Amino acid sequence: MTIFPEIIHGVRTTIARHAMLTRGDRVGVAVSGGSDSVALLRILALLRDEYGIDLVVLHFNHGLRAAASDADEAFVRELSREMGLPLVCGRRTSQETWNRIDGSSEDELRDARYSFFEETVVTHGLTRVALGHTANDQAETVIIKFLRGSGAEGLRGIPPCRDEWYIRPLIAVERNDLITFLTERGWDYRTDSSNEETVFLRNRIRHELLPVLKRDYNQKLIDCLVKTADVLYDEDDYVKVSVRKILSQWDDPHRKDVTVLDVDNILRLHRALARRLVKTCIEAHCVRGVFVEYNHVAAVMDLIRGNQPNGWVTLAGGVVVKRRYGSVSIFSREREKNGREISDKEATDDYFYYDVSIPGTVDVREADRSIVFDFVDRKDIHMTGKDRIYFQTDCVEYPLAVRSIRPGDRIAPLGLNGSKKVKNIFIDMKVPRDDRRRVPLLVDARGVLWVAGMTVDERCRIDEMSGSIVVAEIV
Repeated sequence: MTIFPEIIHGVRTTIARHAMLTRGDRVGVAVSGGSDSVALLRILALLRDEYGIDLVVLHFNHGLRAAASDADEAFVRELSREMGLPLVCGRRTSQETWNRIDGSSEDELRDARYSFFEETVVTHGLTRVALGHTANDQAETVIIKFLRGSGAEGLRGIPPCRDEWYIRPLIAVERNDLITFLTERGWDYRTDSSNEETVFLRNRIRHELLPVLKRDYNQKLIDCLVKTADVLYDEDDYVKVSVRKILSQWDDPHRKDVTVLDVDNILRLHRALARRLVKTCIEAHCVRGVFVEYNHVAAVMDLIRGNQPNGWVTLAGGVVVKRRYGSVSIFSREREKNGREISDKEATDDYFYYDVSIPGTVDVREADRSIVFDFVDRKDIHMTGKDRIYFQTDCVEYPLAVRSIRPGDRIAPLGLNGSKKVKNIFIDMKVPRDDRRRVPLLVDARGVLWVAGMTVDERCRIDEMSGSIVVAEIV
């Protein structure tokens, strides 16, 4: 029994709900040659008279698979000729041989592809670019975001529409249905062998995790995850609109290089709005391509909620956040270096904040040192020393970070009955004032665990509990 009516109904519903098309649109259809993109082209061709649109086929040859990539391009050329549609082909101009298969190379390939789309929008007068993302892509994305610890902004998955022209009409249609649709009509498509390589996280989720979850837990898992993303998309959009409205009322629109917020105003907001507002402000001053994570927002919220009237934190992406009594300023480190925000006494590059992964290495360039973190067997534990400590994973509260001292930091030194200000430890150890900001502190969600090279917190005492053991060592 054909599923064609169901697919068409789903595509029409998606187009209508997100106002994807307007009569007279000139739509570029991104076609790689795979089943998803070929199905997208075939479906839009069937609907073009209904919507009053013109279609242009777009194909970008990454040259990643040599002869196979050229064969994909030849297939798309023949498909366009057969359907009587204009074709625009792009090709990666760099002669570099791709020998990496990792997230960075995937990002570079994606950037090259989208640059081609954006150039074509201008040169060929396109008003939309249709992409072949499916319900399966959406489900995989939601799982990836979940595994990485995303909030609603990440779990909403792939947006049905993005920027001024990108649309995804197949975002609610499952891939198997599209393959059935093509097969029933005898329409060919290409198969990309790299989609089977489980070195990619997405492919492992597609071929290993999702089948198990569907088989053993929820046969309709794809549909369930798509609906979850759909709900979160709307809720996230509402929060974004609310944050933009608040910021338009609070911040000075003529002050572009710094955002100044009133602490009391932030504290009066619902926690969800406050966190998103802070995240939005950090992103506005962040280096392009750096993602603002949970730890970054949490560090700023701690600064805002804390009892200390003055303080600062430096985040990944070159963002500096400073509190001065009742206000918080957020700006880029470049602005700070230019001397327009802080006094000479407060220096510039000495403030830092680095996330910790285990196993992993944190390079603290401000201290010209590195700290290596790894798991270790209990039998391999040596004496805790000046440059090495151990702690149990169930005795700390994540996330972990390495950062510089903040006003009010305290530690309960191992063997000492009570806590002590880190500042006083520096004084006792005769650390010069100008050097104190460069001493790395290992911290968790509760406070300081280790003043590197000096003293360790009581919570790092190793006992007979069952938690895994981590060693942190300065190298």
